[in-house]
Amino acid sequence: MSGAGRVIDGRCDMIQIELPAELEAALRKALGRDLGLEARDALLVEAYRRGAISVRQLAGALASSIHDAHQFLKDRHVPLNYSAEDLDDDLRDAPGRRSA
Repeated sequence: MSGAGRVIDGRCDMIQIELPAELEAALRKALGRDLGLEARDALLVEAYRRGAISVRQLAGALASSIHDAHQFLKDRHVPLNYSAEDLDDDLRDAPGRRSA
């Protein structure tokens, strides 16, 4: 089974995972979707949980918006790594916000 890759300077790196044929077949039947995408998603979720990647990097890897990346995490019951400093930055940079 091969997994989805990451994009660096416009190119994708591939990660390959070897599984016994019986296990791969069982996983395909149980998960009902591309195992490469399942593996990619699991890796991205765990990297985010550990603080190894930001939500912006997650969104980039998923080729989605930050809003969609937040939904991706919510769908997987992953809390946002969001600090008070992040909130201050977002409030400062919010559209329509006037500088004091």
